[in-house]
Amino acid sequence: MINYNISSIIPIIVVIIIMSKIRRLITIFRITGTTSIQNAKSLDDLKINSTLIFRGLLKREVVLTVGNGKCYLSEENLNKFNKKRQKIILVILVAVILVLLFSNIYLSS
Repeated sequence: MINYNISSIIPIIVVIIIMSKIRRLITIFRITGTTSIQNAKSLDDLKINSTLIFRGLLKREVVLTVGNGKCYLSEENLNKFNKKRQKIILVILVAVILVLLFSNIYLSS
């Protein structure tokens, strides 16, 4: 039997929180119509702060800046970001399944 404790689920909780914060930021951009260069807005207008999560979206060019402190959500880059993230998740899931399979085979022999 596998023994679980709180420390084993902390990474999962952290990932869920990060994904939730990313979704929240993306929702703000979409609700306010800030999805094109013509509709770019400042962080003050969007009522968001330059958090680590926000800066990560800037770094990955999901959110683009246009000068004067204005930015917008690039749906095209968001789609690329999501596809890359899905591939990474798939690889991790396959790796976890393989580890579990081989550990069960090892334990049963």
